Amino acid sequence: MKTADGGKKDGGARILFQMCAVLLILLSCAGNARARQDAEKLLVGIFEDQPQIFLDEKGREQGLFVDVLEDIAAKEHIDIQYVYGTWIDLLDKLDRGEIDLLPATYYTKERARKFLFTADYLLMDWGQLWTGDNSSVNSIFDLEGGSLGVVRGNAFTQPFLGLLESFRISCTVVEFDEHTALFSELERGTVDAAIVGRYAGFLKGRKDRLKAIPFVFNPCEVRYAAPKDGGEWIIGLLDRHIAAMKADKNSVYYASFNKWFNPKPDWTLPSWFWPTIGGCAAAAALLLSLSVILKRQVTLRTAKLVEANEALTASRDQIRRLIVHQQKELEDERRRFAHQVHDDLGQTMTAIKINLVFLGKFLESPGEKAREKLSLLIDLINGALVSVRSISNDISPKQLDDLGLAATVKWHAMNFSKVVNIPIHFNGTTERFNLTREQRIAIYRIFQEALTNVVRHAAATAVTVQVRRVGQSIELIVEDDGTGFTAEELIKKGSFGVIGMKEKAYALDGELDIDSVRGQGTRVRLLVPIHPEERIA
Repeated sequence: MKTADGGKKDGGARILFQMCAVLLILLSCAGNARARQDAEKLLVGIFEDQPQIFLDEKGREQGLFVDVLEDIAAKEHIDIQYVYGTWIDLLDKLDRGEIDLLPATYYTKERARKFLFTADYLLMDWGQLWTGDNSSVNSIFDLEGGSLGVVRGNAFTQPFLGLLESFRISCTVVEFDEHTALFSELERGTVDAAIVGRYAGFLKGRKDRLKAIPFVFNPCEVRYAAPKDGGEWIIGLLDRHIAAMKADKNSVYYASFNKWFNPKPDWTLPSWFWPTIGGCAAAAALLLSLSVILKRQVTLRTAKLVEANEALTASRDQIRRLIVHQQKELEDERRRFAHQVHDDLGQTMTAIKINLVFLGKFLESPGEKAREKLSLLIDLINGALVSVRSISNDISPKQLDDLGLAATVKWHAMNFSKVVNIPIHFNGTTERFNLTREQRIAIYRIFQEALTNVVRHAAATAVTVQVRRVGQSIELIVEDDGTGFTAEELIKKGSFGVIGMKEKAYALDGELDIDSVRGQGTRVRLLVPIHPEERIA
C-alpha cells in the first residue's frame, strides 16, 4: 500500500509532467506558427505591361494577374509584397531567387528550363508589328533600311528577328527596358515600328495613337513564373486555384478579364442626343418616302425596259429566223440554178462538141484552116465545159451530196490552194457525218468565207484546215499564220463576212470562235452538234 505522503508525491509529479507537456506543445505551435508566417510572405515582381500588370496613376497594383493573385492570397492568408522594376531586371531577380513570383511571364521552352511555370495560362498572346499612326510602314518588307524597337528580353524579339533574317530584311534594332519608353519613342517617330504582344498596344491608352500591321506570329501562353529552387509550393497553390477559377464563369478570373480586356463604356447621353435623334427620324421618314417614290418609278421603268427588251429579243429572233429562211431559199435557188447550168448548158455544149467532132470526120478532105478552126472550137467547148462544172460547183457543190462534208472541204481546200498559190494542209477525217443538207451547206459556206478572208486580209504563207468529230459535234478549224488583228480592229472594220458566219453558226445551234493576235495569225473554230435523228450526209 502507498502511504498518504507517497500518494501526494506521485500526484505532484503527475501534475508537473502534464504542465511540461503543455508547455512543449505551446512552444512547438508557436514555432510552427512563426514558420508558417514566414512562408506566407510572398515577394512578387510588378512591371508595366498594361492591362496584364501595371501601376495606376495612384501607384496601386492593377491588372488581370494582380486581381487573380490577390484573390488567391486573400483565401490562403498570404502576405504579398510587390517589388517594382523593369521586366528584364525582375527576370534577373527571379533567376537569382530575390523574388518569389513573376506574373505575366511569357512561356518559352528556354525559360521553362530555368523557372517553374503554372500549368495553365491566364492569357494567350502573340507577336504583332506596331507603327505610329502616320508611319509609312505597312508590311514587314517596309522595314528594309528602317528602325525597329524591341523590349529587351521580350519573347517575340528573337523569333521576329529570325523572320527578318529569313526574308533578308535589314533594319536597325533599338532595345528598350520596358514598353512605356518604347511606345513613347514610337509615337515621336524615333523608331519606325515596334515588335510587342498584341495586348501591349493597350498601354496607357496609346492604342488610338498607334496602328497594328496585319502580321501576327509566335503565339505564346502568359503564366506565372517562380524559381525552380523553392517555388514548388506557390506554383502548386496557383495551379489549384486557377483551375477552379477557369471552371467557374462567375469567378474573379472572368470578371477581371472582362474588366481589363472587354471594358464597358462609361458615358452618359449628351444633351443634344435626343434632339438629334428626332431630326434623324424626320430625315429618315423623308428619305423613306422618297425611297418609296423612287422605288415605284424604278419598278415602272424596269417593267418598261423588260417589255422593250422582250420585244427586242423577239424581233431579233424573228430577224434571225428570217435570215435562216432566206439562206435556205437562197441555197435552194442556187442548187436549182447550178443544176440548170450543169445539166442544160453542159448538155448543150456537150452536144455541140459531139457535132463538131462528127463534122470533122464527115468532111472527106477538109483544108488545113478548117481543121484548125474545128480543133479551136472543140478546145473552146472543153474549156467552157470545165467552167460550167466549176461555176456549178461554186454555186452549189454537188460533192456535198455525193462525197459528204469532210471530203468536199478537202477537195475545195486543194483546188483553192492551187488558185491562190498558198499551201493549205488538210488534217482530219473524210468520214461522213450525221448532218442535214442545210447543215452541210452552212458549214461549207462558213469554210469558204474563212478561206476568202485569209486571202483578202491575212497575207498568210500557210493555212491549216481540220475537220473531225468531237463527241457529239463536228469541229471545223481554219488556222493561218498571217498578220492577225485585234478585237477593236474587227469591230471598226464592220466585217459583214464575219457577221454572216456567226449568223450561220447561230442557225446551226453551233459555236463560232475567232481568235486572233496581231502578228501571230488567226484561228477560226466552228463547233456544230450532230442530232441523232438527222440522216447521214
